[in-house]
Amino acid sequence: MMASTLTVQADGEDGGFVAGGERFGIVLAVAVAASAAFNTTLNGDILLLVGAVVTFSLKSRRLVPLLFVVMLASTLWQNPVWWEDTRVGVMAGVCVALAAVGALRAGAAAFKAEEKEKQARFALWSLLFTVSAFFGLAALLLSRIFGLPLHKEIFALFLTAAFAPVIFVFSRWISAPLGAGLALFVSLCGFTQLALQFTQIRTATPETLKMLLKRGKTNGLRRAALVELLRERLAREDAYGAAQLLSRHTGLLHETEETKIRWNLAIRLANEARSRKDMKLLDVALRIAPDCTPVLVEQMKNLIKHGDLSGAERLAQRILTVNPLCCDAVVLLIRRALKKGESDNAADLAIKYGMPAEITEKQRLVLAPRIAEKGRWNLIAGMLKNAQTQEGMLWLFAALSKLNNPKAAKTADTIRKKFPQLAKDVDWLGKSPLPKPAEIKKHFPEANILLKEVTSGLRLLGFACPAKVRQLEEFELKLVLQKTLPIKSVDLMIFLGKLPIYRRLVRLNKRHCGEMFCERLTLRVPYSLQMGTHNLCVCRFVKKHNGKCWNYDESRLRFVEIRKMTVEQAKLPRLSEEERRKLLSQLPEGKNLLVNGSFEQPLSVGWKVHRPSPNFRFFRDPNMAVEGKHSLCVDTWDLRHSFWHISQAFTVEGGKEYVVTAVYHASGFRNCHFALLVRDAERSWRVLSRSVRLAPSRNWALTRLQFSAPEKTRKVRLYVYRFASKKLYGREDVSCSGTVWIDSIRVVKRSWESPNE
Repeated sequence: MMASTLTVQADGEDGGFVAGGERFGIVLAVAVAASAAFNTTLNGDILLLVGAVVTFSLKSRRLVPLLFVVMLASTLWQNPVWWEDTRVGVMAGVCVALAAVGALRAGAAAFKAEEKEKQARFALWSLLFTVSAFFGLAALLLSRIFGLPLHKEIFALFLTAAFAPVIFVFSRWISAPLGAGLALFVSLCGFTQLALQFTQIRTATPETLKMLLKRGKTNGLRRAALVELLRERLAREDAYGAAQLLSRHTGLLHETEETKIRWNLAIRLANEARSRKDMKLLDVALRIAPDCTPVLVEQMKNLIKHGDLSGAERLAQRILTVNPLCCDAVVLLIRRALKKGESDNAADLAIKYGMPAEITEKQRLVLAPRIAEKGRWNLIAGMLKNAQTQEGMLWLFAALSKLNNPKAAKTADTIRKKFPQLAKDVDWLGKSPLPKPAEIKKHFPEANILLKEVTSGLRLLGFACPAKVRQLEEFELKLVLQKTLPIKSVDLMIFLGKLPIYRRLVRLNKRHCGEMFCERLTLRVPYSLQMGTHNLCVCRFVKKHNGKCWNYDESRLRFVEIRKMTVEQAKLPRLSEEERRKLLSQLPEGKNLLVNGSFEQPLSVGWKVHRPSPNFRFFRDPNMAVEGKHSLCVDTWDLRHSFWHISQAFTVEGGKEYVVTAVYHASGFRNCHFALLVRDAERSWRVLSRSVRLAPSRNWALTRLQFSAPEKTRKVRLYVYRFASKKLYGREDVSCSGTVWIDSIRVVKRSWESPNE
């Protein structure tokens, strides 16, 4: 190695420091150019040479060491596995050798020095070089002997700190021309190596590319081999093989490059899956690109084709989180919501994502009232601008009138010419006047004036009902309403306190806009409602998302208070002691197969009960009992037509006769009734299904059911069951309310009786 042409004085003169900084920059250029060669990147060569020139020209004592530490750390952290790249190992080994030589020379200088100050300085340098050599050698030995990958940043940090003083001292011994020559030579070697490697990859056979991908010394070389292999497989239309190759070596690609390749592969696989009808290819496409919208849409269509609408709906929601502009997903979700009766959710989707062209005019008319409630008249005008039906054109005219659009007058003339019967609707919608109280009183003298909007298309003008009622009592509520928009119907709910006591579908398709009318409702006060003052409210029924037809979404309900009502205690029927004994004497004798049949213990003893619901209640009532101190009370006011409230299973003998008896009192039940039902507990209901109706009565009554257990039946379940009347079965626009008390339920095996008996 050439002796330095520039000397550095021991007292640290400024010129010495500048010369040392220049030489340090040259050595830095050599180190970073070598890093470029090791990483085999052309951009790295260019950037590092520019950095060397800048460093050479700055002549700053503080900036040069900082740049060196950053560059050296990046070199080490880019190549953590030393034994897989000999050149990197050689570079680290040279640094260790320089540290060892520096430690020996500094130790010899300390031994020869006469002054104590110089001895201490040289001894400190010797210790520093010894530590550098130890850390560097330890890292090499650990990685080579024990197979440690050294992928943790802490090892690179130790090596950076260890080699920094070595290069710093080495920079004082090298001349500027030699350093510049080394930098240029190493950079040219790196550029030549890069060009030769990539030329080899461009012309290599698939077998050679596979070998380079498996045994390539650098990530850049393996990345280039992977890209060429992907191109080769796509050229021969082997998208499946390309996908498998990509999934195994996806870590070699940059994030942007990887996403682009994955999406292209996934789309090609989805197209092949559709043409070949091979769903395995579609699964592979989803696995390599789970966020690719075209692939997700293809999977969604496949689920629809196979009838998995719930799965398709979940996938559509996932698609919209990735791509909110996907019309196919919006169309599916809107149609599914409309099919399930969730028009509010469908309207929210249309407002958030826009109205797709695939949604028909009939479906848009269902959404129009919900969108109008949110005041989005511009959306209604846009989605019905090509309306052809009477209702659609009326909605278009109403929206244009709300927006004060000049086209409203032209639309009104078109409606009058095309549909003369809608002239009254057009005239009223153009003005939408609020009726005067005197006009309301003229047509409905008994009404209490109350001008409030129930929905965007129905206005409450007044009401008539008593201010004081009792539990279990029926009363009539008269609602004076006005149709304000071209809607076909409104599903109304009546709440007394927190309980939904009534529901009715008010049909408006035969009424004109602006027409006033009276709706009469017969309501019943639930027994479970606490005594005191409660609010009587009306609202539009809003179905709960993914709920049954009777489940409402309380968070979406907009309550309109009608009046405050006082609820007093009910007058319950009472049995005299003689009547009670006479009733109990009719019960059959024998062992009762039921547990807790008189409900003297909590319902959890023996009985299987439903989880709590806001639509019905059942409890042990101490105010009504025939045998003991409690009876079972089932109080219903909900919108559900048939379900099992409470049940209990018991063991029977096949081929034997059994008798079920119960004492009960039923009140209400205009549209439904209760029954005691027995069914086979382990097999199909067709094996055994017998019931007896609990008919409404003014006082306590006895019911009786006799059944024969089939030969193979071992267990039978007894249900307290409620269902709607046949003429109302399946309808959602009626209420089923009532209260039943049941006491002393008994199931006994029938004893032998003579033929005369």
